[in-house]
Amino acid sequence: MGAPRDRLVRALDYLAEQNLLEVRAAGLRHPYRWLRRPADLEEIARSLHQRTLERESREIARLDQVLTLAAHDGCQTAFLAAHFGELLSHPCGHCSWCGNGGQPAKLFPATPVHLDEAPLRQAVSLWRQTPDLTQALAGPRAFTHFLTGLPSPRQTRGKLKTHPLFGTFAHVPFAEVLRRVEESPSSRRAIRTGTPGNAGVSPASSLLKKRSRTGNRDACAPKNCM
Repeated sequence: MGAPRDRLVRALDYLAEQNLLEVRAAGLRHPYRWLRRPADLEEIARSLHQRTLERESREIARLDQVLTLAAHDGCQTAFLAAHFGELLSHPCGHCSWCGNGGQPAKLFPATPVHLDEAPLRQAVSLWRQTPDLTQALAGPRAFTHFLTGLPSPRQTRGKLKTHPLFGTFAHVPFAEVLRRVEESPSSRRAIRTGTPGNAGVSPASSLLKKRSRTGNRDACAPKNCM
């Protein structure tokens, strides 16, 4: 358009403030450049993958703490304050425990869910035999995300959210589906042979290798980074 970017941004912000248009960030791409080439891509991939698993474990633990607080047999406000290092001298008098006459809340146990083995076997078999799935879902954990309806960038790129198998077992706990997938004979054979999708190799490793070969192609020019 021939005008400086900052002037265009100010103009758009002004029009948005006047309710003449709505500004939304779309197609945002973060540029980057290699500062130095990693000596061991496999080690970086394993490290990134391990961080992801540790973060997932921490998030699950935080959810467990919320359930522990809800079912705590004592003043919940005092329990929460103690978690942050503050001690209350007496019950608060307004939390659920105090308002219920000193009785803890009764949490209903999780309803047992039946996982039909036949569809699961068919899904695992299809996973091994379908190129789109084997390339996009490398390993049992990625495949379990797909089966339980948990999207990922790789699924989005492969347009797998519209696949008939996506979310097939969304009603089943993730850990149970993962355990069944890992225990399936097809999955064990895939892990031993490095397929599907090079299951023995971290997806991050393949991505890093691709980035290393192609250089900085994913870095966008400043005019495209609005």
